[in-house]
Amino acid sequence: MRIAFLSNSNSLHLKEWAEYFAGPLGHRVTVFTIPAPAESYRNGVEVVPLGNRFTGNKLAWLGLLPRLRRELAARRPDLFVGYRVVSYGFLAALARYRPLVLAAQGGDMVWPPDDRLGLFCVRYACRRGDLFNAWSTNIRDEMIRHGADPAKIMVCSRGIELSLFPPPPAKPSGPPVIAMTRSLLPSYNTIQFVEAMAVVAKARPDAVAEIAGDGPERPRLEARARELGLFGSSVRFVGRLSREAIVALVGRARIYCSTTITDGLPLSHFEAMAAGCFPVVTDIGANRVWFRNGENALLAPVGDPAALGAALLRALSDEALVAPAVAANRALIEREFDREANMRRIEAAWRELASRGTSRTVAGGSAAVPPGSPAPR
Repeated sequence: MRIAFLSNSNSLHLKEWAEYFAGPLGHRVTVFTIPAPAESYRNGVEVVPLGNRFTGNKLAWLGLLPRLRRELAARRPDLFVGYRVVSYGFLAALARYRPLVLAAQGGDMVWPPDDRLGLFCVRYACRRGDLFNAWSTNIRDEMIRHGADPAKIMVCSRGIELSLFPPPPAKPSGPPVIAMTRSLLPSYNTIQFVEAMAVVAKARPDAVAEIAGDGPERPRLEARARELGLFGSSVRFVGRLSREAIVALVGRARIYCSTTITDGLPLSHFEAMAAGCFPVVTDIGANRVWFRNGENALLAPVGDPAALGAALLRALSDEALVAPAVAANRALIEREFDREANMRRIEAAWRELASRGTSRTVAGGSAAVPPGSPAPR
């Protein structure tokens, strides 16, 4: 198939998705993007920057439509995929190219929830998709709430590359590492983790938090860590890491922590679980889909550093909780998050959609595509 994505080319999730469809699955893949990619794509993925400096202004994106429609008309993909409904999915819906697949990034597709422009964009897109990819049931429910047809929603995660995370051996000896691998954005609430480490450091001064990621919150977080006397000792900011470095980090960490206020399907959680980390995360709907407090994880209230610190300390000391949870979580990952199996399920759904012969509309004109017409690769 010829598959065109419209998304941010600097999204690691998009990059892995596009490269998998182009490499192991053998499709012809194009990525349309506003910002140019910081890293090159593998497996012959074509990346087309649409060229617009107003990357954060949805209204300014309307100026991209003529160029996007021309590029689609030139390539005539069998599927057009908008990844992240509130932004690129909205722009994809405006392009009027069919069939249109929409994939959501988060469980709360509009953030903050009172963003009226964001609500309009999501609702506009959700009423126009031919197929929706929801990574989990909480994302499906959000799609339905915003107007998507439940019959058009496929619940299946992209999964993780299990070959990177073989069944974990015993964690290395030495100071226990607590890992976080989320971007440093306000909605990820990393300040709660930094302040919780002040609680941890009093009882376990040997424990080290390694925060891998970058973003606009980093100066404030580093300043807070200095105020608490934790910077460079109990709390270390290691910046944005390569895929290989992230694998190494969760491989040596005993605990994985996430303090998000809102989330969708956090694959970083599941990569850490595959590597044998015990999860300590905030008590939000997206996490309750997969985690049972006191069984396979510990959940702490959003905005309560003391409770999070107590949960981290318990995870560092309660081997009767942690050992069986790590084994159960690995089984969950192998059952639900095998990327090869999940990608082939998504591929089959996309192939079936492409075979229906939906008319393709570009720049106000349409061209009928006969059912069964050949598609390359």
